[in-house]
Amino acid sequence: MKVLKLGLIALIVLVVFGSCYQWYASYVDGIEYPAPGKLIEVGEGYLHIDCRGQGDVTLVLESGLGMNSSSWSLIHDPLSEHARVCAYDRPGMGWSDPISRISLAPDISDRLKRLLDRAGENGPHILVGMSAGGVFVRQYYKQYPDNVVGMVLVDSSHEQQENRVPGFDRGLDYLLQACRILQPIGWVRLSGEMDQMAPTGMSDEWVSAWAANQNRSYACNSFHYAIESFVREVADPLPPISLGKLPLLVISQGNDPKGDPTGDYTDEMAKEQRRIWDELQIELMQLSSDATRVIAKQSGHVIQFDQPELVIESILHLIEGLPDTVVPQENVVELL
Repeated sequence: MKVLKLGLIALIVLVVFGSCYQWYASYVDGIEYPAPGKLIEVGEGYLHIDCRGQGDVTLVLESGLGMNSSSWSLIHDPLSEHARVCAYDRPGMGWSDPISRISLAPDISDRLKRLLDRAGENGPHILVGMSAGGVFVRQYYKQYPDNVVGMVLVDSSHEQQENRVPGFDRGLDYLLQACRILQPIGWVRLSGEMDQMAPTGMSDEWVSAWAANQNRSYACNSFHYAIESFVREVADPLPPISLGKLPLLVISQGNDPKGDPTGDYTDEMAKEQRRIWDELQIELMQLSSDATRVIAKQSGHVIQFDQPELVIESILHLIEGLPDTVVPQENVVELL
């Protein structure tokens, strides 16, 4: 009994100490890495939106699953030299307030519409969706098509991919559940695991800010709900909705797919997965009668990290090709 009591006391001390450490470290991170944009109240807390540049059109950047507005950092400023560019954070990502519930694509679209309206970003808009963000921008266009003049899908997810792409599984759920419990009491931060998971090739400043956001007390919980929401969006028996004549750019990964030699994921499995992924990308291109597809031959899934120049150039060509009523011809010369 004495041993049990001592163990319980030690556990309580560790929890209290860890919680205090987590609170203080998060407070310091908030000072050192403030939101680069604005925090705007949208009815369920505040969302972060970072808009830069000026232009006749506004690019609205929708991030991939578990990513935030900083995932566009390599293309945000270069594009803002030619157009208005707004990146934002969905709830619990980046600098936005969390919500502890499943949030499906119609909810995400409603919040984005309120955010753009309250931020005064009236467009016209070109929606840019990466990975999961591609599903969300298609839903946004379904709900609010009037002020959308173009769409860019950056290796976009497909509404039927869960049942069609081999190897699409949720995996390692137990680690995420453990993270949800341990993160608020500082143990995840102390382990340094989030710092080790940062994407490679980014600047030290970017990695530090990224790690600070990933170490927030609600980060793992927010990611849990993001996954729970997303898997419902990509198990649809129906194909994606038609985009009609909307100018569409589909940018797809195109490097040589490789397996994982440390696991059970072989090169053959990787190539089969890519084959079907390419089929889905072609189907996405066929959603519009005015579509172009670009294959990023040196990129994996996160093309804006691997080949940012290609993404920038492709988007600028899409803007160049918009009707004169959207981008006056005298501005096209300056654009390019």
